[in-house]
Amino acid sequence: MDTYLAATTVGAKRSLADFVVVSQSHDHNAYGHEVGIITFTGTIQGQPVAGMLYVVLGGGYATTINVLSSPDRFDDVVAHEMSFISTATAS
Repeated sequence: MDTYLAATTVGAKRSLADFVVVSQSHDHNAYGHEVGIITFTGTIQGQPVAGMLYVVLGGGYATTINVLSSPDRFDDVVAHEMSFISTATAS
């Protein structure tokens, strides 16, 4: 998981201006599978954004869910969508 998250971070730095990792953690999804979560900030076309990468690995596959929002709405968006996001699987 750590290797995949590191590679994902490198890709995000190339794609998003002013990319900064806010946090990186491990958790488990609704089915008990390990997930990696990176939260970050950056800018897109001069507009500030906050985001989350939610990564599930399994069976040689990866599922990544990306959430982007304005920084002031980020916590509410993640809270609202997490019940869906946490059901992601990879296989």
